[in-house]
Amino acid sequence: MSTSPRKRVALVIGAGSVKCAAALGLWKVLKREGIALDLVVGCSGGSLYAASMALGYDADEVEAMTLAMWNRDVTKRRDYASMLAPSCRSSSDSTDTSAWCTARRCSPR
Repeated sequence: MSTSPRKRVALVIGAGSVKCAAALGLWKVLKREGIALDLVVGCSGGSLYAASMALGYDADEVEAMTLAMWNRDVTKRRDYASMLAPSCRSSSDSTDTSAWCTARRCSPR
């Protein structure tokens, strides 16, 4: 009788700053159900959560750190101009830029 090897489980956490915190809920469920993680990977904000898991932090500790770090004061500070297309922020705009900005309701500079 041959026994098949145990399947490996990896948790991959994507980017998206505080949206990555959703991985904490999944992490708690996996622990509750006794499903061990063999590999944890993350991209951008997700790498912070993956690193904390790999370092052995508990999900509740990481949740507390998240709540302390991502508060209303931090998330309200946004540079909305940086979210506009580069052509809308450029001082050497072409005529096409004005049409682009008008269609998107922003103003060329």
